[in-house]
Order: sequence, then C-alpha cells, then structure tokens
Amino acid sequence: YNVGQWTSNLLLSGAPTQVKVTTEHFLNPDRGLGQPAVTSLGQADASAKFGLPNQLSDSMSVFSFRPALGDEVVEIQVSPVSGKYAKAIEVSLTPSDAGAQIFYRTDASTPWMLYAAPIVLFKDTELTFYGQIPPSIEKSPIQTVTYTFEDSPSGMDSDLDGVPDFVELGLDQDNNGVPDYQDVGSGLDPVTTRDDSDGDGFSDLNELIEGTNPYSASDVPSEEQRLEAHAGFNWVVEPLPLD
Repeated sequence: YNVGQWTSNLLLSGAPTQVKVTTEHFLNPDRGLGQPAVTSLGQADASAKFGLPNQLSDSMSVFSFRPALGDEVVEIQVSPVSGKYAKAIEVSLTPSDAGAQIFYRTDASTPWMLYAAPIVLFKDTELTFYGQIPPSIEKSPIQTVTYTFEDSPSGMDSDLDGVPDFVELGLDQDNNGVPDYQDVGSGLDPVTTRDDSDGDGFSDLNELIEGTNPYSASDVPSEEQRLEAHAGFNWVVEPLPLD
C-alpha cells in the first residue's frame, strides 16, 4: 500500500527496526522505470529479520500480479501440498492462530464447511479454504490447492483390504443424496492398513459381502461364510479328442 510500482535496496536498520526501500515508478515503454526515491515504510514487526523487494539484484527480480493483501487475518498451512498421488490422502489444514476457524469446500457448488478433522481425498479435487478468528468477521484470502490421482475412484483401494475407497467413504457417485453403501461400509478408513475395523476376526470385505456390520464385533458372519483371502487352487488342463 505504501510503496511505488517497483522497489529495491531494502534496508532494515535502527532500534526499533525501521524499513526503507528505494521506490521507482513506470514511466513509459521507452523509458522504463524512473523517479527513484528513498522511502521509509515505518517500523518493522519485532520478529522481522528479512524483507523482499522487487529487485533482488541486477539480474533477478520478483513481481506479483496480485494486488496487495494488507494485514493477514490468519495464515493456514496445508499438508500434503498440491500434486499427483497414487492412493488416497488425508489433507490437514493448520492455522497460525489456535483460536481460528477454517472453512473449506471441495466443490464450488457446495456450501462452505467448518474444518474439524483431516479431509480424506481419493479423486481429483480442487480444495479451497479460508480462515477467520471469531468473533471477527474478517476472513483470510481464499487459498486453492489441487490434487489428482493416478487411478479412478472405483479402482482405488489404498489400504489393500479388498474394499474400494469409495465404498469405505460412502461415495455418492450418482449424486442422488444416498451413499452407494448407505449404512454398512460408509465411514470406514480407506487410508490405514486395517482391514478388520471391529476386530471380530472377519475382514471388512467379508462382512460387507455377507451383510453384517463391520463396526460391531457382535454382528459377524458364520464360519461357513468366512471369506478365504488370498486362497488359490491348481487347475489341470488336459486336451481330449473331439469325439
């Protein structure tokens, strides 16, 4: 807000620390920058040790196409960063102020939701979020991170328990308001390697197939219904004459 169109020669000096820069303005395409002047920007924050002007050296410059943001309400760190992933991920949002609230959404057509726990993602998603510190209504700038995945939702089984991620999360692929597995299966954890959520000796996949509850150790399939995981058999093929 207080500098010209270009800055260089950043100087932090004095006690308390004062900030000074050389400012310049764009004159025209032929003359370029001009009207240099040393400009005081006032006192620096007590924790400030460095600053970033536009012209770092004769051969290196930095410029942003975004307007100045002013004072940040709260800063939000996101982990993991944008990128392409081979399996489902849990995205954590951490505010710089412990009293801040974070609101997010994974689709521009859905309402903002209050962040309370890591967000599990398993399909291509553009995640947007912002923060605010109640009771103030001031909000931080909206940030956007993009995640893509190597496989489709129906082919992704991140914890290798035999249950696709979209089943464990209760994905509503046809957007009819009802999860694909309405009660049983929805809410299982697709990221961990646990395949028996209630510890009853039957895998979540086995219970989903037989219609029992994978959350309840008292609701289990019978021994005759036990699914033999990784079972196999030998098949001998012998050619015979046509007659």
